[in-house]
Amino acid sequence: MAAMGRVKAFTVGLAAADREFLVKLTTTGTHPARMIMRARVLLELDENAGPVPDRVVVADRVATSTNRVLAVAKRFDETGGDILATIGRKARETPPVAPTVTGDVEARLVALACSAHPRATPAGRCDCWNDTWPSSRTCPIWTTPPSAGC
Repeated sequence: MAAMGRVKAFTVGLAAADREFLVKLTTTGTHPARMIMRARVLLELDENAGPVPDRVVVADRVATSTNRVLAVAKRFDETGGDILATIGRKARETPPVAPTVTGDVEARLVALACSAHPRATPAGRCDCWNDTWPSSRTCPIWTTPPSAGC
């Protein structure tokens, strides 16, 4: 009784134009290494070019892991055969770190920056400022430099 091979869950079939694009991408120009590796995996898994070897052989030829070969084939299937979506990076849904300045905080900051100084005199200075403050250090938002005393 002969051993049965594993049934391929994800098959890759490339059109001639897609295959030509991937060959050109892997052989010319400057591209990210991961993109080239994914393109090489797709070229190796293309069933339209002939019989496809086992995942272990493909991983050996491309110098990657068998899990990566499976992941590329799965992504090709999930994207409906779109090679650019398969070899490119996924867009992040959310940033890795939430922004500290949200829209509400920004709106309050702009309102504060555009309002008059609470203790300003008609000359534009706060009562707590002395005349020795260098004018080159004035804040561009206020007519006077920032003060810890105000």
